[in-house]
Order: sequence, then C-alpha cells, then structure tokens
Amino acid sequence: MKAVIGVVTFGAILSVLTGCEGNWQMGSSANNYNESGKWSDVSGTYVGNTGTYLVSNYSGGPITTNTSTSTSNTVSETIGTTTAGQLLYSGGLSQAPLAPDSFSVAVTAVAAGHDDGAGNISGTGIASGTIDYNTGAWNLSLKAAPPDGAGITATYQVVSSSTSGAGGATPGSSGVVINSFTVQQSGNAVSFTDNNGSIYKGSIGLTSTNNTIGGTNVTMTSTVYSYDVSGVSAAGYNVEMVGSFLINGDTVGTNGTILIGTSISGTWLEQHGKTGHISGMRSY
Repeated sequence: MKAVIGVVTFGAILSVLTGCEGNWQMGSSANNYNESGKWSDVSGTYVGNTGTYLVSNYSGGPITTNTSTSTSNTVSETIGTTTAGQLLYSGGLSQAPLAPDSFSVAVTAVAAGHDDGAGNISGTGIASGTIDYNTGAWNLSLKAAPPDGAGITATYQVVSSSTSGAGGATPGSSGVVINSFTVQQSGNAVSFTDNNGSIYKGSIGLTSTNNTIGGTNVTMTSTVYSYDVSGVSAAGYNVEMVGSFLINGDTVGTNGTILIGTSISGTWLEQHGKTGHISGMRSY
C-alpha cells in the first residue's frame, strides 16, 4: 500500500469562507491542469443517495415515516501489505457503508486497533487512524516502522437501509436545492454543473488505490480520488466543495474490470451561508 499523497484541511478552507467577500479565493488548484498519470474517469451525473438532495444539511437527518436498517454479517478482507520502514497507509474497503464501532484493523505482528464509533481508529501500535463509514476510505499511521510484507487485514459490518414515507433530508444549500451534479473530468481538471446550471471548477487527485483478492480469478479494486472545486451557486453564494470519489470494481480473470459503482462524498461550504453534506452515486 502507498502513503496518502493528498490531505484536505477543513479548517484552512473554512477560514477562507469566513473572510470578507473581497478575499474570496477559488479552489487551490482550479487553474492548474495536468494530464499526466493514469486517470480513472469520474465523469457522469451524480444524484443523491436518498433520491432527493445531493447536498443535505449536516444538522438535519432524513425525515421519514418509516426507516429500516439492517447490518450484514461481518466482512473480513486483506486491505494491504506493509513496506519496510513505511509508517503511513491508506486505501478503501471493498464494501460500504459500514456500521460505526464495527471496524477492526490488524497489521500482522505489528499493530491492532478498532474504531470508536466516530471514525477514529486507535489501538496497540497505532499512532492515529480514521475510517469513513459512508465510503469505506481509511488511513492508518503506525507507531513503529514495520517489516516488509506484513498483511493489513480488516473486519467490519456492512449496513443496508430502506426508507419509506414522506419527507427527506433538509437542503444543505441556501436558496436553491442541489439534487444532482454533472461532472466532467479531463486529466486532473474537473468541473461540476449542478441542476440549476451553476458551474464549479477545480482539480482532482489520486488519494489511494487498493486491490484485494476476492476469490477464484476475481480481484476487488477500489480507488479514491480527492477533489476541490469552487464557484458561485444559483443563490449567489461563493461555494467551495471538498471531498472524494470512490470507485469500486471487480477484475474477473482476463475479462477486464466490471464497474460496481462510483460514489461521491464531501462538504459543501458557502461563504456566509450553509455547510452541507454531499453524498450521492453516479447514475447509469
């Protein structure tokens, strides 16, 4: 596994948003274009997971008359191997979302830990770590340099839910509702166009990739890309969005990769406005 190569600092972005209007800054890489490297295409139309809001209010959960949630049997998988002397590791689980307080990780003869129900990982030999329950993206910092080739394994429970009845999450954007993004990517340049016609531009970068042997001639692949885009919403607010795309797929024998799905998650930040939660799936 490779170390995380890009970290988004929420506080730094929020400080930009809370400044005066004249000091508003676009995404940090909005004007830097690079076509080098091997890019997975995240272009497409993304809609909200609930079928309503793609950008919902962090403080407002789903408003429904009937919601049922079930937790599957525990999943166990190898999520990587160590490199001698390397302390930082990251990747994505093959399945998500997962139940809080169900994620355990172990590095053979080096470390073992568990999440605290709030996305933080701690335990023997672990300096720090996080797990995103919605996307399955994880990162881990070890206290001591490991040997080469030690297995990194994880166990966790996958959550499935169904909702019926009226209502839904409250909007996370001011003045207008955001229920879809049309994403266009070229190299590391990316743009989002919302359902109101507003355009947000910026960049995308590879955060992690993970391959897991899942059975006879089947390799489960997950890739995480971070993004940072900004623009002006239809309501007239300067907006910055930071988050990640998670691409899941299976490679079966010599038949190539079968795409399982691509999800988007992140944070919607309005200058002097709302802070919303971005969560959706690419439609096909």
